[in-house]
Amino acid sequence: MNHDPERIYGTTVLAVVLQQQGTAALSSLQSAAGGLLTPLPAAERIRISGPVANAFDHTFLWALLIAIPTLISAAVLVRAEHAARHQRTSTLAEPVKSEPSVPRARAA
Repeated sequence: MNHDPERIYGTTVLAVVLQQQGTAALSSLQSAAGGLLTPLPAAERIRISGPVANAFDHTFLWALLIAIPTLISAAVLVRAEHAARHQRTSTLAEPVKSEPSVPRARAA
C-alpha cells in the first residue's frame, strides 16, 4: 500500500493535538476513565462530553489553521496557471502582422 507522507504527518499532528487536548480536559475532571475511547457509564459520558467536545473543537481549529495556507497557495497556483493558459491561447490566436513586401524605388 502506497501512503502519502504529507497526509500521514498531518493526521499524526492532529491525533497528537487531540490526545493532548483530551488528556488536559479529562485530567482537569480527575476522571478515572482511562482514555477517550474507553466505554463509560452514561453518567460519566455526560460529565465529560463538554470537555471532550472542546478537545475536538481545538483539534479542528488546528486543522483549519493548517488548511488555510494550503488553500491560499492552491488558489494562487490555479490563477497563475489560468493566466498562463490565457496568454498562450491569445498569443496563438493573434494574426501575425507583417508589412507587405513592396519593392521600393531607388533614388537616383
